[in-house]
Amino acid sequence: MTNDVHHPPHREVADHGDDAGPFLGESLNLPSSEQSADILEGLVIEIFRDRLLLVEGEELSMDTNYFDLGLTSLRLTEIKQRLEDTLDIAIDATVLFNQPTVDDLIEYLNGLPAAVSGVSAA
Repeated sequence: MTNDVHHPPHREVADHGDDAGPFLGESLNLPSSEQSADILEGLVIEIFRDRLLLVEGEELSMDTNYFDLGLTSLRLTEIKQRLEDTLDIAIDATVLFNQPTVDDLIEYLNGLPAAVSGVSAA
């Protein structure tokens, strides 16, 4: 079993001397919103690939319905739980059914302030 813990990358803080604190935007190496979206997309794809038991080289269709990909309701629930644990957010049970493709889900998650802030702090 793989370790499902997502570890954020190290952020560099500029040294402004003993008396000066870091200046936000200048001293923190924070990812842009585009980078955050890329991080989130990579995370979602990794989780789906794992639950679909895809091996390296097998492509994940981003615009195919989950059930057409071979997922069951149980596997979809596992994906929801793993996303919640990893992103530290609550996802309504209907979201995965209302966002029936990987692309749709990524777009939905990118619109959530908690998910985006959780990923951009990563």
